[in-house]
Parts: sequence; structure tokens; C-alpha cells
Amino acid sequence: MIKKKFIYNVNGTKFTDTEAFGKAWSEAKALAEKEHTGITRTVITGLSIRCEFFAKSGLFLDDKFYKKENVKIF
Repeated sequence: MIKKKFIYNVNGTKFTDTEAFGKAWSEAKALAEKEHTGITRTVITGLSIRCEFFAKSGLFLDDKFYKKENVKIF
């Protein structure tokens, strides 16, 4: 079974986990709230790498949909 790796990024500080909304997400969210900024993440599955941002909709969206006004600021 191929495990996913989630790397959350908040202003250059990275948090890594194998669970989508686990400890790394909690730490990234807390830092984003403290710094009043957004969160991006990289999802690695085997040889596949996907870059995403946390949108105002409450979901992570692929970077191809990135617009500054769509980013959730914590």
C-alpha cells in the first residue's frame, strides 16, 4: 500500500504527516492563526506530487485554481 505524505507550509515553516488532518495540520493551522496567513500543502503519493492551497471554501484546492482572493486567511 502506498502511503500519502502531507507537507503543510506556513510562511516557510513546514509540518509533515501521513494523515491528512492530523498533528501536522493542527500545528500548521495554529501557526497560520498566530501569523494571520494562509496554508499551502504538498501531497506526495508514490511518484505523484500535488501542490494545493487552503481555500475560503474550507477545502484544499489544486494550485491551478489559486487566486489571492480565494485563499483562507486564518
